[in-house]
Amino acid sequence: MKGRKVKVMPRKLSCRYVLKARLEAQTAIHVGGLESGFEDMTVALNGNGKPYIPGTSLVGAIKAWLARESMDTSFWGSEGDTGSASSVCMEDAIITLPSGSSMQIRDGVGINRVTGTAAYQAKYDMTVLPRGSRFTIGITVDIAEGGDCSGCESMLKHLANGLMHGLIRFGACKTRGLGEVKIAQGKEASLKKFDIGTREGMIAFLSDKAGVDVPVDQTDISRSVIININWNPAGPMMVRAGYDGIVVDSIPLLEPTNEKGELALLLPGSSIKGAMRTRAEKIVRTMLGDDAIPIDFLDQVKTPLADLLFGAAAETENSSSSHDPENHLSLSVRVYKIKPGSGSASFADCYGVEKIPSSEWVEVANATDEEALNNVVDKRCKPRFQEAYHTAIDRWTNAVNKSALYQVLEPHLAEWEPIRIVVDTSRLRKAMASCADSIANNSDNSHPANAQSNANLNPIAACHALLLFTLRDFSRGDIPLGFAVNRGMGDISVTNIKITGGGLDCEIKNGVIFTKMDMVALKSAWNEALEALKREGEKTCAA
Repeated sequence: MKGRKVKVMPRKLSCRYVLKARLEAQTAIHVGGLESGFEDMTVALNGNGKPYIPGTSLVGAIKAWLARESMDTSFWGSEGDTGSASSVCMEDAIITLPSGSSMQIRDGVGINRVTGTAAYQAKYDMTVLPRGSRFTIGITVDIAEGGDCSGCESMLKHLANGLMHGLIRFGACKTRGLGEVKIAQGKEASLKKFDIGTREGMIAFLSDKAGVDVPVDQTDISRSVIININWNPAGPMMVRAGYDGIVVDSIPLLEPTNEKGELALLLPGSSIKGAMRTRAEKIVRTMLGDDAIPIDFLDQVKTPLADLLFGAAAETENSSSSHDPENHLSLSVRVYKIKPGSGSASFADCYGVEKIPSSEWVEVANATDEEALNNVVDKRCKPRFQEAYHTAIDRWTNAVNKSALYQVLEPHLAEWEPIRIVVDTSRLRKAMASCADSIANNSDNSHPANAQSNANLNPIAACHALLLFTLRDFSRGDIPLGFAVNRGMGDISVTNIKITGGGLDCEIKNGVIFTKMDMVALKSAWNEALEALKREGEKTCAA
């Protein structure tokens, strides 16, 4: 009724928690911004033109990680008729680039599994913020009177621990090398509690008096599989930069790595992931006896088990698969009842150990003649850059093909940081639960024998087996990395591969797996997975 006053009782608060952490990017970061006519994927800029991560993006990444960790996310709000507003206030994070550094442009491309060339419409470029960029996150949580203060405190302590150990990634392409952050060196996560349920406590808070420090356990809580690969190139190895030099046609990709703005050779996580994924797909296709590779690129990457481990694009209305969904669904989707999406394995960018002053590299890229180039590169001992000349031979005249001469600035004697891979088994656990629910409902298993066989499936163990097969081949040097791998470059030498966590503790040297794990059980899970996939494939062919 007009003029009627409704008395609204505000939510009475009991306490407030404030978590602050200064984070430093261990790899490059990309948080998408507005469309541009120059790059396919630009970075988000605030009203002052500074790069930032919106609070919504931070909340999404943190809430998803807490859910995977089986933590209470009710403080972050819920949907539905009985939903509630979030008790969490998240600030936007302004990003500070390393001194003397600027935003970088990276090129990416998908490789067609049939032709070995760039896949149609799979070429893209993106702007990234370099390694060493820093930002501060600030989280405030208000707990109402009678609320679960201890639960909130436990959740925030778990979150702070995850930030300390780099378990939460932010932005796009998190499984392809980007978005890895940690508490900046020399800094700590600050978690404080303020008692604002009393008059004295509220006055103290408004007077900017310090709250009560809540100690954070620094023990590594990761339940993921952590893989560290100690390796070095066996010869020249590089990823080609997205731009050419003036004298040299192809130069290696370098990016800033520290606050001094110094550069280092870069092997993007997307490049490592692509090489290992291709080998994993080959292993699965070989074991299934599947020689037919789909023509469409998005269908090519739906190789069963490999798509659970490395990820697969979701279906869209315009994709070829959407017109005939039953016949184009991945075998692993039909067997394990999980939709395509982000992979379980995340690959970090890998950087060279030696640092190169940015001014020196500008001289290399802008050298106008051979003498100027040699004057710069001859000063370096490690990595040693050498100009290599290549040409194509005319098959008719047996002479140099016209306009086919090109140069590559090859790095030699370079040392690299270990390759780091993290496998989050929460997605695989979801697949296992989905498979069990399907068996219980008996919706897709009309034949009792098939139902019993599928009930024994363990996608976690099957993906672990595929991962070990792939890493075994990598340790032998069978998987080259980088640019021009079929033209003499990219050979590697692996010292050892150490795998810890997630029930997969072992070491791999020269293709031999040293472990105390029950390899019989792992082999059994692998064989059962192959049998189930073969049965499903035969069912599709019969239909």
